[in-house]
Amino acid sequence: MIEAKPGEGFDPARVTRAVRDAGFGPGPLRLRAAGTLAAYEDLPALSLPTAPGLLVLTGGEELDALRASRLPAGSRIVVEGDLHPPHADKPPGLTVRSWRELEP
Repeated sequence: MIEAKPGEGFDPARVTRAVRDAGFGPGPLRLRAAGTLAAYEDLPALSLPTAPGLLVLTGGEELDALRASRLPAGSRIVVEGDLHPPHADKPPGLTVRSWRELEP
């Protein structure tokens, strides 16, 4: 499980690169991240503190529940799931395994 230190952010794209550069093969990287709900094209996304881009929320058993919640953009949430590296011009993604709204 990859989790940032409390009060600190991280760049998910750098995490996947660091794992690959360390000689480890592909496989699921479980990540827990807190941020604000945003959008990327027609998909929900997470804007992380100190990260340069978005983490796109793609698939997983809880993605439909997140969409059905109709939380507005800017809502603070924490999401746990499997991290996927960026590819082409697309940002990194996260298969949503669980999520919850954070208190304002």
